[in-house]
Amino acid sequence: MSTADEFYAQAQAAEPKPPWESRVTVVPPEWYTTPPPTRQWLLRDARNESKEGIFPLGKVGLLAAAGGTGKTMAVTQLTIAVATGTPWLGAFHVLKEGKVLLALGEEDGQEVHRRIYRAAREAKKEPPEGCITVLPLAGMTCRMVDGDNDAPFLVWLRDYLKKTGPYGLVVIDPVSRFAGADTEKDNAAATRFVTALESLIEPSGGASVLGSHHTNQTSRKDGATVDATSVRGVSAIVDGSRWVSVVQVERITKDDKVESVVTLSMAKSNYSMIAAPVVLRYGDGGVLVPMTTDERVATAKARDEADPRARRERKREDAKSTRNTEIDAAVLVCVQAAPGIGATDLRTQVKAMAGCGPDAADTAIARMIQAGRVRRTEGKTKEHFIIEPAVTPKSEPTPMNGVHGVGMSVDDAPSLDDV
Repeated sequence: MSTADEFYAQAQAAEPKPPWESRVTVVPPEWYTTPPPTRQWLLRDARNESKEGIFPLGKVGLLAAAGGTGKTMAVTQLTIAVATGTPWLGAFHVLKEGKVLLALGEEDGQEVHRRIYRAAREAKKEPPEGCITVLPLAGMTCRMVDGDNDAPFLVWLRDYLKKTGPYGLVVIDPVSRFAGADTEKDNAAATRFVTALESLIEPSGGASVLGSHHTNQTSRKDGATVDATSVRGVSAIVDGSRWVSVVQVERITKDDKVESVVTLSMAKSNYSMIAAPVVLRYGDGGVLVPMTTDERVATAKARDEADPRARRERKREDAKSTRNTEIDAAVLVCVQAAPGIGATDLRTQVKAMAGCGPDAADTAIARMIQAGRVRRTEGKTKEHFIIEPAVTPKSEPTPMNGVHGVGMSVDDAPSLDDV
Protein backbone atom coordinates (compact mmCIF):
# COMPACT_ATOMS: atom_id res chain seq x y z
CA MET A 1 0.00 0.00 0.00
CA SER A 2 1.35 3.41 -0.95
CA THR A 3 1.93 6.18 1.52
CA ALA A 4 -1.07 8.07 0.10
CA ASP A 5 -3.35 5.03 0.42
CA GLU A 6 -2.27 4.54 4.01
CA PHE A 7 -3.01 8.18 4.76
CA TYR A 8 -6.54 7.99 3.33
CA ALA A 9 -7.22 4.67 5.12
CA GLN A 10 -6.17 6.16 8.45
CA ALA A 11 -8.24 9.30 7.85
CA GLN A 12 -11.30 7.21 7.00
CA ALA A 13 -10.84 5.08 10.13
CA ALA A 14 -10.53 8.19 12.29
CA GLU A 15 -13.71 9.78 10.88
CA PRO A 16 -16.73 9.00 13.09
CA LYS A 17 -19.44 6.91 11.50
CA PRO A 18 -22.86 8.51 10.88
CA PRO A 19 -25.24 7.78 13.77
CA TRP A 20 -27.78 6.21 11.43
CA GLU A 21 -25.34 3.46 10.45
CA SER A 22 -25.70 1.81 13.84
CA ARG A 23 -29.40 1.32 13.15
CA VAL A 24 -28.95 -0.51 9.85
CA THR A 25 -30.42 -3.99 10.30
CA VAL A 26 -30.57 -6.75 7.71
CA VAL A 27 -33.67 -8.70 8.67
CA PRO A 28 -32.60 -12.16 9.89
CA PRO A 29 -34.66 -15.25 8.92
CA GLU A 30 -35.91 -15.79 12.51
CA TRP A 31 -37.85 -12.50 12.36
CA TYR A 32 -40.28 -14.25 10.02
CA THR A 33 -40.86 -17.26 12.25
CA THR A 34 -40.03 -16.31 15.84
CA PRO A 35 -42.55 -14.27 17.90
CA PRO A 36 -41.20 -10.79 18.71
CA PRO A 37 -40.37 -9.72 22.27
CA THR A 38 -43.38 -9.02 24.48
CA ARG A 39 -44.20 -5.34 24.69
CA GLN A 40 -43.47 -3.73 28.05
CA TRP A 41 -46.01 -1.32 29.53
CA LEU A 42 -45.84 1.44 32.11
CA LEU A 43 -49.59 1.49 32.79
CA ARG A 44 -52.45 -0.98 32.52
CA ASP A 45 -56.19 -0.31 32.64
CA ALA A 46 -57.31 -1.87 35.93
CA ARG A 47 -60.94 -1.79 34.74
CA ASN A 48 -60.23 -3.96 31.69
CA GLU A 49 -60.70 -7.69 32.21
CA SER A 50 -58.11 -8.45 29.54
CA LYS A 51 -55.52 -6.58 31.66
CA GLU A 52 -54.32 -4.77 28.57
CA GLY A 53 -51.57 -2.18 28.80
CA ILE A 54 -52.25 1.40 27.67
CA PHE A 55 -49.01 3.45 27.97
CA PRO A 56 -45.94 1.57 26.68
CA LEU A 57 -42.48 1.83 28.15
CA GLY A 58 -39.83 3.46 26.04
CA LYS A 59 -42.27 5.62 24.07
CA VAL A 60 -43.37 9.28 24.02
CA GLY A 61 -46.84 10.14 25.28
CA LEU A 62 -48.83 13.34 25.65
CA LEU A 63 -51.33 14.57 28.25
CA ALA A 64 -53.27 17.69 27.25
CA ALA A 65 -55.55 19.95 29.27
CA ALA A 66 -56.61 23.57 29.57
CA GLY A 67 -54.43 25.73 31.79
CA GLY A 68 -55.33 25.57 35.46
CA THR A 69 -57.42 22.41 35.20
CA GLY A 70 -55.03 19.94 36.83
CA LYS A 71 -52.60 18.58 34.25
CA THR A 72 -49.56 19.36 36.42
CA MET A 73 -51.23 17.71 39.41
CA ALA A 74 -52.14 14.74 37.21
CA VAL A 75 -48.53 14.19 36.12
CA THR A 76 -47.34 14.70 39.71
CA GLN A 77 -49.77 12.01 40.85
CA LEU A 78 -48.47 9.78 38.05
CA THR A 79 -44.94 10.45 39.33
CA ILE A 80 -45.92 9.22 42.80
CA ALA A 81 -47.76 6.23 41.30
CA VAL A 82 -44.72 5.09 39.28
CA ALA A 83 -42.34 5.65 42.20
CA THR A 84 -44.54 3.67 44.62
CA GLY A 85 -46.25 1.16 42.33
CA THR A 86 -49.68 2.41 43.42
CA PRO A 87 -52.66 2.96 41.05
CA TRP A 88 -52.90 6.20 39.11
CA LEU A 89 -56.25 8.00 39.44
CA GLY A 90 -57.81 4.81 40.74
CA ALA A 91 -58.01 3.38 37.21
CA PHE A 92 -54.52 2.44 36.03
CA HIS A 93 -52.09 -0.02 37.55
CA VAL A 94 -48.37 0.69 37.33
CA LEU A 95 -46.56 -2.26 35.73
CA LYS A 96 -43.04 -0.82 35.90
CA GLU A 97 -42.25 0.74 39.25
CA GLY A 98 -39.11 2.86 39.10
CA LYS A 99 -37.36 6.20 39.33
CA VAL A 100 -39.01 9.31 37.94
CA LEU A 101 -37.63 12.64 36.75
CA LEU A 102 -40.25 15.39 36.95
CA ALA A 103 -39.29 18.53 35.03
CA LEU A 104 -41.75 21.37 35.77
CA GLY A 105 -41.09 24.44 33.68
CA GLU A 106 -43.69 26.66 35.40
CA GLU A 107 -43.11 25.83 39.08
CA ASP A 108 -40.60 26.84 41.75
CA GLY A 109 -39.26 24.55 44.46
CA GLN A 110 -41.89 25.40 47.09
CA GLU A 111 -44.76 24.77 44.70
CA VAL A 112 -43.28 21.44 43.63
CA HIS A 113 -43.00 20.52 47.33
CA ARG A 114 -46.71 21.28 47.79
CA ARG A 115 -47.70 19.15 44.80
CA ILE A 116 -45.50 16.21 45.79
CA TYR A 117 -46.83 16.35 49.36
CA ARG A 118 -50.48 16.38 48.30
CA ALA A 119 -50.02 13.65 45.70
CA ALA A 120 -48.21 11.40 48.20
CA ARG A 121 -50.97 11.89 50.79
CA GLU A 122 -53.58 10.93 48.21
CA ALA A 123 -51.60 7.80 47.26
CA LYS A 124 -51.18 6.94 50.97
CA LYS A 125 -47.68 5.68 50.33
CA GLU A 126 -44.27 7.30 50.58
CA PRO A 127 -41.84 6.68 47.68
CA PRO A 128 -38.41 5.21 48.48
CA GLU A 129 -35.71 7.82 49.15
CA GLY A 130 -34.03 9.03 46.00
CA CYS A 131 -36.72 7.61 43.75
CA ILE A 132 -38.00 10.98 42.49
CA THR A 133 -35.91 13.80 41.07
CA VAL A 134 -37.61 17.15 40.40
CA LEU A 135 -36.48 20.07 38.26
CA PRO A 136 -38.32 23.25 39.31
CA LEU A 137 -37.45 25.44 36.32
CA ALA A 138 -39.73 28.47 36.68
CA GLY A 139 -37.89 31.56 35.42
CA MET A 140 -35.19 29.55 33.67
CA THR A 141 -34.59 28.90 29.98
CA CYS A 142 -35.13 25.20 29.38
CA ARG A 143 -35.72 25.05 25.64
CA MET A 144 -34.78 21.68 24.16
CA VAL A 145 -34.32 22.64 20.51
CA ASP A 146 -32.82 25.58 18.63
CA GLY A 147 -34.08 25.21 15.10
CA ASP A 148 -32.59 21.95 13.82
CA ASN A 149 -30.05 21.75 16.65
CA ASP A 150 -30.13 20.37 20.18
CA ALA A 151 -30.30 23.17 22.72
CA PRO A 152 -27.85 23.13 25.66
CA PHE A 153 -30.58 22.06 28.10
CA LEU A 154 -31.38 18.92 26.07
CA VAL A 155 -27.68 17.98 25.89
CA TRP A 156 -27.33 18.42 29.64
CA LEU A 157 -30.57 16.51 30.41
CA ARG A 158 -29.57 13.49 28.33
CA ASP A 159 -26.22 13.36 30.12
CA TYR A 160 -27.86 13.68 33.53
CA LEU A 161 -30.35 10.88 32.80
CA LYS A 162 -27.55 8.60 31.66
CA LYS A 163 -25.50 9.25 34.81
CA THR A 164 -28.38 8.85 37.29
CA GLY A 165 -30.69 6.30 35.63
CA PRO A 166 -32.31 4.02 34.88
CA TYR A 167 -35.71 5.71 35.07
CA GLY A 168 -39.22 4.40 34.55
CA LEU A 169 -40.74 7.77 33.66
CA VAL A 170 -39.55 11.20 32.52
CA VAL A 171 -42.13 14.02 32.66
CA ILE A 172 -41.77 17.27 30.69
CA ASP A 173 -44.37 19.81 31.87
CA PRO A 174 -45.49 21.81 29.96
CA VAL A 175 -44.41 21.35 26.35
CA SER A 176 -44.61 25.12 25.71
CA ARG A 177 -41.68 25.79 28.10
CA PHE A 178 -39.38 23.18 26.53
CA ALA A 179 -40.30 23.33 22.83
CA GLY A 180 -38.85 25.57 20.14
CA ALA A 181 -40.45 28.82 19.05
CA ASP A 182 -42.27 27.32 16.04
CA THR A 183 -43.27 23.98 17.54
CA GLU A 184 -46.99 24.78 17.69
CA LYS A 185 -47.07 26.50 14.29
CA ASP A 186 -44.92 24.34 12.04
CA ASN A 187 -45.20 20.57 11.56
CA ALA A 188 -41.49 20.20 10.83
CA ALA A 189 -40.61 22.02 14.07
CA ALA A 190 -43.15 19.92 16.00
CA THR A 191 -41.65 16.72 14.62
CA ARG A 192 -38.21 17.97 15.62
CA PHE A 193 -39.40 18.51 19.18
CA VAL A 194 -40.98 15.05 19.42
CA THR A 195 -37.64 13.67 18.23
CA ALA A 196 -35.97 15.57 21.09
CA LEU A 197 -38.33 13.87 23.56
CA GLU A 198 -37.57 10.48 21.97
CA SER A 199 -33.86 11.15 22.41
CA LEU A 200 -34.37 10.98 26.19
CA ILE A 201 -35.53 7.35 26.10
CA GLU A 202 -32.19 5.61 25.56
CA PRO A 203 -30.06 7.60 28.05
CA SER A 204 -32.81 7.25 30.68
CA GLY A 205 -32.64 3.47 30.47
CA GLY A 206 -35.81 2.94 28.44
CA ALA A 207 -38.21 5.22 30.34
CA SER A 208 -41.60 6.35 29.11
CA VAL A 209 -41.45 10.07 28.30
CA LEU A 210 -44.61 12.08 28.95
CA GLY A 211 -45.06 15.64 27.81
CA SER A 212 -47.96 17.71 29.13
CA HIS A 213 -49.50 20.23 26.79
CA HIS A 214 -52.44 22.62 26.50
CA THR A 215 -55.72 22.05 24.69
CA ASN A 216 -57.04 24.51 22.10
CA GLN A 217 -59.79 27.05 22.71
CA THR A 218 -62.41 25.12 20.73
CA SER A 219 -62.21 22.08 23.01
CA ARG A 220 -62.79 24.22 26.11
CA LYS A 221 -66.33 25.24 25.16
CA ASP A 222 -69.31 23.66 26.91
CA GLY A 223 -70.35 20.45 25.20
CA ALA A 224 -67.26 20.36 22.96
CA THR A 225 -66.04 17.00 21.73
CA VAL A 226 -62.68 16.06 23.21
CA ASP A 227 -60.37 13.99 21.00
CA ALA A 228 -56.93 14.12 19.39
CA THR A 229 -57.84 17.36 17.61
CA SER A 230 -58.26 19.05 21.01
CA VAL A 231 -54.50 19.37 21.45
CA ARG A 232 -53.20 22.89 20.80
CA GLY A 233 -50.91 23.43 17.84
CA VAL A 234 -50.17 21.59 14.62
CA SER A 235 -51.05 17.94 14.10
CA ALA A 236 -47.45 16.65 14.20
CA ILE A 237 -47.40 17.01 17.99
CA VAL A 238 -50.16 14.41 18.27
CA ASP A 239 -49.01 12.35 15.29
CA GLY A 240 -45.53 11.89 16.73
CA SER A 241 -46.78 10.84 20.17
CA ARG A 242 -47.65 7.18 20.62
CA TRP A 243 -50.18 7.77 23.42
CA VAL A 244 -52.39 10.83 23.91
CA SER A 245 -54.92 11.58 26.65
CA VAL A 246 -56.96 14.73 27.16
CA VAL A 247 -58.39 16.25 30.35
CA GLN A 248 -61.70 18.12 30.19
CA VAL A 249 -63.35 20.03 33.03
CA GLU A 250 -67.11 20.62 33.27
CA ARG A 251 -68.51 23.14 35.75
CA ILE A 252 -71.92 22.23 37.19
CA THR A 253 -74.07 24.29 39.56
CA LYS A 254 -75.39 22.05 42.32
CA ASP A 255 -77.15 23.28 45.47
CA ASP A 256 -76.05 26.85 44.64
CA LYS A 257 -72.43 25.70 44.46
CA VAL A 258 -70.25 25.24 41.39
CA GLU A 259 -68.72 21.76 41.25
CA SER A 260 -66.18 20.50 38.75
CA VAL A 261 -66.26 17.20 36.92
CA VAL A 262 -62.84 16.27 35.52
CA THR A 263 -62.77 13.65 32.77
CA LEU A 264 -59.57 12.02 31.54
CA SER A 265 -60.18 10.61 28.05
CA MET A 266 -57.75 8.59 25.99
CA ALA A 267 -57.60 10.15 22.52
CA LYS A 268 -54.94 8.06 20.80
CA SER A 269 -52.98 4.87 21.29
CA ASN A 270 -50.77 3.28 18.67
CA TYR A 271 -50.34 -0.02 20.48
CA SER A 272 -53.51 -0.69 22.47
CA MET A 273 -57.27 -0.26 22.56
CA ILE A 274 -58.65 3.07 23.74
CA ALA A 275 -59.35 2.95 27.47
CA ALA A 276 -62.67 4.10 28.90
CA PRO A 277 -62.76 7.66 30.28
CA VAL A 278 -61.97 8.24 33.96
CA VAL A 279 -64.36 10.56 35.82
CA LEU A 280 -62.70 12.53 38.63
CA ARG A 281 -63.24 15.41 41.03
CA TYR A 282 -60.92 17.80 42.79
CA GLY A 283 -59.84 16.79 46.29
CA ASP A 284 -57.87 18.62 48.96
CA GLY A 285 -55.19 20.83 47.47
CA GLY A 286 -56.36 20.16 43.92
CA VAL A 287 -55.50 16.46 43.77
CA LEU A 288 -57.59 14.43 41.32
CA VAL A 289 -59.81 11.87 43.03
CA PRO A 290 -61.94 9.17 41.34
CA MET A 291 -65.68 9.78 41.68
CA THR A 292 -67.68 7.13 43.50
CA THR A 293 -70.78 5.64 41.86
CA ASP A 294 -73.04 7.73 44.10
CA GLU A 295 -71.13 10.91 43.21
CA ARG A 296 -71.44 10.14 39.51
CA VAL A 297 -75.19 9.57 39.81
CA ALA A 298 -75.63 12.81 41.77
CA THR A 299 -73.53 14.68 39.24
CA ALA A 300 -75.52 13.32 36.31
CA LYS A 301 -78.73 14.43 38.03
CA ALA A 302 -77.32 17.90 38.72
CA ARG A 303 -76.11 18.17 35.12
CA ASP A 304 -79.55 17.25 33.84
CA GLU A 305 -81.28 19.69 36.15
CA ALA A 306 -78.90 22.50 35.22
CA ASP A 307 -79.24 21.98 31.48
CA PRO A 308 -81.87 24.39 30.03
CA ARG A 309 -82.47 22.07 27.11
CA ALA A 310 -83.07 19.14 29.44
CA ARG A 311 -85.48 21.22 31.52
CA ARG A 312 -87.45 22.17 28.41
CA GLU A 313 -87.51 18.55 27.30
CA ARG A 314 -88.73 17.39 30.73
CA LYS A 315 -91.46 20.02 30.63
CA ARG A 316 -92.58 18.80 27.21
CA GLU A 317 -92.51 15.19 28.35
CA ASP A 318 -94.51 16.00 31.49
CA ALA A 319 -97.13 17.86 29.45
CA LYS A 320 -97.30 14.99 26.97
CA SER A 321 -97.68 12.44 29.75
CA THR A 322 -100.47 14.47 31.38
CA ARG A 323 -102.29 14.80 28.07
CA ASN A 324 -101.98 11.09 27.32
CA THR A 325 -103.42 10.27 30.74
CA GLU A 326 -106.46 12.46 30.01
CA ILE A 327 -107.11 10.76 26.66
CA ASP A 328 -106.58 7.29 28.19
CA ALA A 329 -109.18 8.12 30.84
CA ALA A 330 -111.64 9.18 28.12
CA VAL A 331 -111.20 5.79 26.42
CA LEU A 332 -112.06 3.92 29.62
CA VAL A 333 -115.08 6.11 30.36
CA CYS A 334 -116.47 5.69 26.82
CA VAL A 335 -116.01 1.89 26.81
CA GLN A 336 -117.51 1.57 30.31
CA ALA A 337 -120.53 3.66 29.31
CA ALA A 338 -121.16 1.60 26.15
CA PRO A 339 -119.85 -1.96 26.42
CA GLY A 340 -119.34 -3.47 22.97
CA ILE A 341 -118.86 -0.08 21.30
CA GLY A 342 -117.37 -0.27 17.82
CA ALA A 343 -114.06 1.19 16.72
CA THR A 344 -115.49 4.11 14.72
CA ASP A 345 -117.94 5.18 17.42
CA LEU A 346 -115.30 4.82 20.14
CA ARG A 347 -112.88 7.02 18.23
CA THR A 348 -115.60 9.67 17.70
CA GLN A 349 -116.61 9.73 21.36
CA VAL A 350 -113.01 9.86 22.62
CA LYS A 351 -112.29 12.78 20.26
CA ALA A 352 -115.30 14.67 21.56
CA MET A 353 -114.66 13.97 25.24
CA ALA A 354 -110.89 14.57 25.24
CA GLY A 355 -110.81 17.26 22.56
CA CYS A 356 -108.09 15.44 20.61
CA GLY A 357 -107.51 14.40 17.02
CA PRO A 358 -108.29 10.99 15.50
CA ASP A 359 -104.65 9.81 15.61
CA ALA A 360 -104.34 10.64 19.31
CA ALA A 361 -107.62 8.84 19.99
CA ASP A 362 -106.53 5.70 18.10
CA THR A 363 -103.16 5.74 19.88
CA ALA A 364 -104.86 5.96 23.30
CA ILE A 365 -107.25 3.10 22.45
CA ALA A 366 -104.28 0.94 21.38
CA ARG A 367 -102.42 1.95 24.56
CA MET A 368 -105.31 0.79 26.76
CA ILE A 369 -105.59 -2.50 24.87
CA GLN A 370 -101.87 -3.11 25.26
CA ALA A 371 -102.06 -2.22 28.96
CA GLY A 372 -104.76 -4.86 29.49
CA ARG A 373 -107.47 -2.35 30.43
CA VAL A 374 -109.64 -2.81 27.30
CA ARG A 375 -110.42 -5.91 25.22
CA ARG A 376 -111.13 -5.66 21.48
CA THR A 377 -112.93 -8.47 19.63
CA GLU A 378 -111.92 -9.77 16.23
CA GLY A 379 -114.04 -9.31 13.13
CA LYS A 380 -115.46 -6.33 11.27
CA THR A 381 -117.21 -4.68 14.20
CA LYS A 382 -114.23 -4.79 16.58
CA GLU A 383 -116.25 -4.34 19.75
CA HIS A 384 -114.59 -3.01 22.90
CA PHE A 385 -115.11 -4.09 26.51
CA ILE A 386 -113.62 -3.12 29.83
CA ILE A 387 -111.39 -5.75 31.40
CA GLU A 388 -112.35 -5.88 35.04
CA PRO A 389 -109.38 -5.85 37.45
CA ALA A 390 -108.70 -9.18 39.11
CA VAL A 391 -110.00 -9.50 42.66
CA THR A 392 -107.36 -10.80 45.04
CA PRO A 393 -108.72 -12.32 48.27
CA LYS A 394 -107.06 -11.44 51.51
CA SER A 395 -105.28 -14.26 53.28
CA GLU A 396 -107.20 -15.98 56.05
CA PRO A 397 -106.34 -14.55 59.47
CA THR A 398 -103.93 -16.61 61.51
CA PRO A 399 -105.84 -18.76 64.04
CA MET A 400 -105.58 -17.46 67.58
CA ASN A 401 -106.04 -19.80 70.55
CA GLY A 402 -107.50 -22.39 68.21
CA VAL A 403 -110.26 -20.03 66.97
CA HIS A 404 -110.48 -19.22 63.26
CA GLY A 405 -111.68 -15.92 61.90
CA VAL A 406 -115.22 -15.92 60.58
CA GLY A 407 -115.64 -15.55 56.81
CA MET A 408 -113.15 -14.10 54.33
CA SER A 409 -112.95 -10.45 53.31
CA VAL A 410 -111.94 -9.30 49.81
CA ASP A 411 -110.75 -6.02 48.35
CA ASP A 412 -113.34 -3.99 46.60
CA ALA A 413 -112.68 -3.80 42.85
CA PRO A 414 -111.51 -0.32 41.77
CA SER A 415 -114.27 1.74 40.28
CA LEU A 416 -113.76 2.86 36.70
CA ASP A 417 -115.80 5.96 37.52
CA ASP A 418 -112.72 7.16 39.35
CA VAL A 419 -110.57 7.00 36.22
